[in-house]
Amino acid sequence: MFYFLKVKLHTDFGYDDDTVIKTLEESMDNLKKTKMDLPPPPQPNEFPRNPFGEFKEPTIEAKIGIRKSVFTENEKEVTDKVILR
Repeated sequence: MFYFLKVKLHTDFGYDDDTVIKTLEESMDNLKKTKMDLPPPPQPNEFPRNPFGEFKEPTIEAKIGIRKSVFTENEKEVTDKVILR
């Protein structure tokens, strides 16, 4: 498989270069006509949350893995359900 991808496919692609370029140009023209040549704008959740290069030092508890003593209501419910199993 490696030999096929690295050597054989490269030397015998099955199409001549002119056909490949012509087909590529036609495909790009079709994409431009349907306005699909560029990706849509990014969603809000795809933007960075912190400025580039900013490093937030984790707390000592997070570094050494100390569990917090005060739980939220959701965490208490999950803990109770796990205990009851």
